[in-house]
Amino acid sequence: MLIVKPIPQIDESPSSIFLRAASLNGLEKVRYLLQFKDKNGKEPLKQGLSPSWRSPELFNSYMNALGITLPEGVSAYRQVKTIECIKVYFTEDLYLPSLIYRGEGSATCPHCLADKPYLRKIWSLKLIDICPVHRCDLVRVCPQCQWPLTWHRRCPKTCSCGFDLSTCEPTFLSMNNPDEVTEAIADKRQYSLNFLSDWTLRKERKQQRENRHR
Repeated sequence: MLIVKPIPQIDESPSSIFLRAASLNGLEKVRYLLQFKDKNGKEPLKQGLSPSWRSPELFNSYMNALGITLPEGVSAYRQVKTIECIKVYFTEDLYLPSLIYRGEGSATCPHCLADKPYLRKIWSLKLIDICPVHRCDLVRVCPQCQWPLTWHRRCPKTCSCGFDLSTCEPTFLSMNNPDEVTEAIADKRQYSLNFLSDWTLRKERKQQRENRHR
C-alpha cells in the first residue's frame, strides 16, 4: 500500500486520484505507480492506469491495492460499447455518448485548483467550457509551454512543464453583459447541435455498414 493516501472527493475524476497518489508519495511521474508492488510482490496496476477509468471494477481493484478508500458515489466511468456511450457517475443512470468525453486532465479551472487541487470529473466533458462555480473559461492550453493539457503530469495543479496552473488568469463571463452571455449560450447551443448531428451521422453510417455485412 501507499505510504500517503489521498482522500478522494465526490466530484473527482479517476485520473486525479492517481495523480494525487503519485504526488503525495514523491513520485515524479504518475506512470511510476505501475511499478507499485503489493505485499506479495506483485504489480496489481500492470494493466495500465487509463483502462481503469472506463472500468469501475478495475478501478476499484486498483484503489483496493493502493489502500485508497473510495467514498460512496465515487467511481470510474463505464464503457457501454453497444450504444457507443460511457457511463459517467454524476448520477447512477446518466449515460452520455463517448464523443462527449474530452479526456482526463485536458481542461481545468485555475480558481478551483487554487481552492482544492484536484481535477473535477465534469471538466472531462466537451460541453463544459465554463466553470459553473467561478464563471470563467476552462484552461486547456498551458500558458507557459503552449501545449494542450493532458493528465500526464506530476500532480493535478501543475502542467507537465512544471507551470502552476492555479496561477492562470482565465477569461471571465460577465453576467452584467447580456450580449456576452447570450453569445456564449448561442455558441454552446450551436456546438451541441453540431455534436449531436455528427454523432447521429456516425451511428447511421455504422448501422449501414453492419447491414451490408449481414
